[in-house]
Amino acid sequence: MIERERIEANIQYLVTQYKGLVVLLLAKKNNDGVSRISQSDMAAHLGISQTAVSKRLKKFIDFGLIEKVGIAGYRVIHADFMKTPLGKMFDLLKIIDQRPNLSYKQQADELGVTVKEVEIIYGYLVYLLK
Repeated sequence: MIERERIEANIQYLVTQYKGLVVLLLAKKNNDGVSRISQSDMAAHLGISQTAVSKRLKKFIDFGLIEKVGIAGYRVIHADFMKTPLGKMFDLLKIIDQRPNLSYKQQADELGVTVKEVEIIYGYLVYLLK
């Protein structure tokens, strides 16, 4: 299904961007686990614009993957993106593609998560498609 492939490509791009940002933040963290690095320095290190860094940070904060600490501090909450509900989107898309008529409960059972987590995953999908 072409739409699923487009969504998966967007998610994969997000994963790649997240990994690069996490590596940078973890390398620059202090004893409290907080990285104090400007968005312009992040942009220079990652080879993207400061606007792109700002948008990605906002998205990762919204997803609960990174948290903002103070004015210019960031803490990585989840270093492994794929172990979060966001990472389950790949599995959910496959289930929807193969068996589109499953209920949320059945999808949750297939994924090994709660119905609430399936709802969160759907919320992430909608957010990514905006």
